[in-house]
Amino acid sequence: MRELVTILIYGVVEYSHVMNVAATATATVKVNCMSKLHTASTF
Repeated sequence: MRELVTILIYGVVEYSHVMNVAATATATVKVNCMSKLHTASTF
């Protein structure tokens, strides 16, 4: 039973970590696109 709880906690931590990385990557891509669009529209 104890191993199951450990696996569960580990899984949740891993999942949230992956979600954080994905969210950060998405935000970075959005910012990059926005700045590129902004730069393109300035010229």
